Amino acid sequence: MKIQFKKMALAMGVLAATSLPAHAIIEAVPGEANLLPLVVHSRVGAVQVVDTYFRVTVPKAVGNDVILNDYTAPNSSPTNGTKASPGSEDPGAAALSYWSGGVYFPVSGSALHWYFLNHRSEKVANGTFNVSQDDVDVRRWSQLGGPAWNNYPGYMIIVTDAGNKGNAANFSFTVDTWLRVQNKVLSLPTIPMSDGADDKPAIGVPTVTNNVVEIRGNQLSPKASPLITGQPTVWSDGLPNSTVIDLALGSTRNTLAVVWNDVNGDKLWTGISAYRFDNYEQKCSGSISLPDELNIIAVGKEAVQPAGAQWWKNLVKPDGKQFVAWNYICDVDTAYLAAAQEDNYVEDDADAFRGLGGECVEANGDNDPSCFAANTFPGGFVKLVLPEPRDNKKFAPEGAAVTFTIPLIGVQHRVAGAAILGHFRGAFTDVPN
Repeated sequence: MKIQFKKMALAMGVLAATSLPAHAIIEAVPGEANLLPLVVHSRVGAVQVVDTYFRVTVPKAVGNDVILNDYTAPNSSPTNGTKASPGSEDPGAAALSYWSGGVYFPVSGSALHWYFLNHRSEKVANGTFNVSQDDVDVRRWSQLGGPAWNNYPGYMIIVTDAGNKGNAANFSFTVDTWLRVQNKVLSLPTIPMSDGADDKPAIGVPTVTNNVVEIRGNQLSPKASPLITGQPTVWSDGLPNSTVIDLALGSTRNTLAVVWNDVNGDKLWTGISAYRFDNYEQKCSGSISLPDELNIIAVGKEAVQPAGAQWWKNLVKPDGKQFVAWNYICDVDTAYLAAAQEDNYVEDDADAFRGLGGECVEANGDNDPSCFAANTFPGGFVKLVLPEPRDNKKFAPEGAAVTFTIPLIGVQHRVAGAAILGHFRGAFTDVPN
């Protein structure tokens, strides 16, 4: 049998009529607010097994760029000059701190506020810390949130002091996030967002220039949607469409799939279509449920959830039930080695991944580079078909998600490297089986 390779044409992401940039996920630029789609810590007895770290960096000034000036920091950039003409990097009167006695002191209004929200997008904790220009501030969730949120996954929104009061942000900042599992560290995506003035006292919805609505009438939970920097879920043409996103899988162990949505999926995203593909284009179909704003699915390599004390089994919901849902999805026939012999390209490609350092020997532990390669790279993918959660015919960005996977390594399901972002393929009117 000859294996055929096909190329997919990537959808361009947003409506052409809006003149917005084609996108899927935008990271590593300053935002007037930032979304951390997964924040969790887990302590078992005296051992901090899992923790989330994030590092905030506040640039002295932000200059000229389309993404910065129009989408992630439209209310506060450029710091100097105009959009048509760059200015000096010296922030001048816009400085967030002043120098005295060899120390920078933050000025009034340069604080950052954080909100921790549960999987149903309800605010359950919040706090504040001061920052100054050229500042780097590292925080650890187990210390910031404390024991009250042990084993309780959620997500975080960080905003400026001005944004927290419902006004337009007066500066922007970047955030880097890491998940530590025992002695292994994984980089997690962090999504910059705009934060303009809220429409008080109405219960507003996020817009392109105001991705975060802090003041929402009597609502206590901020509402956020990375409409430009996230993965669009609404085509907003008044017609029913579906978004397709591919999630990469690890090869020999299970994979954690994380889907953050800007609304709770509820019944609409329960039992949605999911297709599992192996390395040789063999596929099967099943279903998956994403009812919450934050969903974590353990996509299994076996039909039955494995025995053992894997760390993700400790994560729970408020009712005490296991947070991470186990889902085998469907059974792809993996007996394709004979087919691989007929196509040297496929065979060599697979061997290239499996042979980084030799054969994977589980007894060598998680430090075996071959195990990392074999567990992470050649594992196929899952195609999600996401129905539009709403469509108000705005012909403008209206909804967004952030998706990624965490391939698990070794018998204890540890982590390494970086999360793999979901591959956004755009909106379709029809997605055949």
